[in-house]
Amino acid sequence: KINVTGNIQFVDVTSERIQKGSNVSGLLLGAWRTPPTFDNSVYLDPVNGFHRSYRIQNPTTLKVGRGYDNPFFVVNEHVNDSEVGRTFGNLRVDYDPFDWLNISYILGHDYTNDERRTVLPPSSSAAPTGQVTREKLNTQETDGNLVITAEQKFDFADMNATLMLGQNMNQRKYNYFGTTGNDMAVYGFNQLDNTSSYTPDEYESIIRSESYFGQLTLELYNQLYLTAALRNDGSSTFGISQKRHWYPKASAAWEFTKLDFFAGMSDWWNFGKVRLAYGEAGQEPGVYTTITAFSSSTAAFTDGWLSPFGWTSNAYGFGGFYTSGGKGQDKILPQRSKEFEFGFDFGFLDEKIGVEFTYYNSKTTDAIFSLPLAPSTGFTSQVQNAGVINNRGIEIGITAQPINIPAFKWDLGFIYATNKNEVLDLSGVEYLSLGGFTSTHGSAYKGYPLPMLRGYDFVRFGLGIVYAGDNIDTKYTGWKPGDLYIAATGYPVQDPQIRLIGDPNPDWTGSISSTFTLFGEIEISALLDIKQGGDVWNGTRGALVYFGTHAATADRGAKITFQGYGPGAGKEVVKDQAYYTGVGGSFGGPSSTDMEDGSYVKLREVAIAYTLRNQTIKEWAGISAIDFRLSARNIHTWTNYSGID
Repeated sequence: KINVTGNIQFVDVTSERIQKGSNVSGLLLGAWRTPPTFDNSVYLDPVNGFHRSYRIQNPTTLKVGRGYDNPFFVVNEHVNDSEVGRTFGNLRVDYDPFDWLNISYILGHDYTNDERRTVLPPSSSAAPTGQVTREKLNTQETDGNLVITAEQKFDFADMNATLMLGQNMNQRKYNYFGTTGNDMAVYGFNQLDNTSSYTPDEYESIIRSESYFGQLTLELYNQLYLTAALRNDGSSTFGISQKRHWYPKASAAWEFTKLDFFAGMSDWWNFGKVRLAYGEAGQEPGVYTTITAFSSSTAAFTDGWLSPFGWTSNAYGFGGFYTSGGKGQDKILPQRSKEFEFGFDFGFLDEKIGVEFTYYNSKTTDAIFSLPLAPSTGFTSQVQNAGVINNRGIEIGITAQPINIPAFKWDLGFIYATNKNEVLDLSGVEYLSLGGFTSTHGSAYKGYPLPMLRGYDFVRFGLGIVYAGDNIDTKYTGWKPGDLYIAATGYPVQDPQIRLIGDPNPDWTGSISSTFTLFGEIEISALLDIKQGGDVWNGTRGALVYFGTHAATADRGAKITFQGYGPGAGKEVVKDQAYYTGVGGSFGGPSSTDMEDGSYVKLREVAIAYTLRNQTIKEWAGISAIDFRLSARNIHTWTNYSGID
């Protein structure tokens, strides 16, 4: 018997977006840094029609940056469009040569094409002479799965045995082509041929992976389930390193409530299972990290005496290339995780109440990080297996069905989870930077969770800090660890040493879901997400304090005496502009000033769905049901964090 099925879907999305982020032509930088005395709504000069901003309020020249773009100019004059077309589907063939044997092959393909146009009109702060960028991003993924499944029953132990053998082949292709044109001749003519110089950019990657796997599952006495599996994965991203690696797994589960001992409890405790599992999984290195590549640029080197123009990789009208900063790694291993898991599942009152509990302990070895190299090597970084990380935690899930009558059903769900992780080793180094903003960045730090936040803090007691030639811990008395050092000026001072200042990892996470089902056709649902703990650096607050537009700066001129120890202890000082642009905010002073608790409760989604079932439609079109769904996401957040959601 041969059965062939397939499906295909098409999605078309057109979007008109705005510039955002840490971007002088973005929406919020100009909006939030504008003093309240300037009216942004009049974004065009009433006389000459030029772009107005709070820094250039009476413009006389078009092709000059405005410091920060007026937010109304961003919304009304910028172009940031995207047209995305996506087609995906699969074809499945099933062949049953015998009752006990099935051969299945699934071939799937996913194709996405994204065409973008970004226009920064003349006078935009990021491109004062005007800029047009056209981009095409193309992604394709092809996946093929061959699975051979054999099932057999045995009299011994009332055994059901299932053997699966299979192979997977996957290919992911990505292609990017973009051209940026600068210096627009005609305002509002948003095409590349309206610009005088062009900078092209092109990139493509192909990743191929292949896997072979086998799995044996035994069901004994209709209550004991044993599984053992072995997988061999290979990836092209390993380059000339060893490409293929083995990953085993095994599990056992016992549905103990099928014992005769529990027969008398089935009216209130009808389901119970304990489970145990061990498995290994691997992560391949990033594409092209195993080779030393070449780059081209119109400003390849711009440091030191070469600024601002620098050297380029082109000369005498000919294009050229230079060695990139990343040194290829030809001896890379997969990032391997070994996880042990234990748990149980209970069902009560005909499974109107369900309880799930899982404990896990995972150890990741050969974690892949990009390590810095000495510039004298000719490179700046190299990917290496450089870490050992441990994760352990619990997950608890509770489901309940308080009401279940023919016309109405109410389902509740609760999830609680904790995860404690620790970096056990970093190949001999104390920490690795994972990137971030100039003053605060994430780091992998030995002996601490991953990641941690590093940045500047105040000079504090208890750290053995030497300031102005003195060890402050020994020179002063009466202090407690963490107390501020007060300089002779009467102000606290910034610690010149970058230190750990925050842990962004939550203490626990959870969710609450509720679904009402009416007449078996209408569903009304809501989902709450919860995160407790986890530090967040509020860089937005730091910037607004620096620019004097945050409410915290409304007390400029107020007098204060900072609590602490040092030559300036007890001295009254003024919270003036110099204070807020210095140690009084994290934009010009210590990053720790704006560390906040990131706990929240978020109304993640509210939705209503209707399922249409009509016998006439089923007979005419072969459609058994049509689902209609309307939802709203990220509706409200309850939090003490004062920054952007």
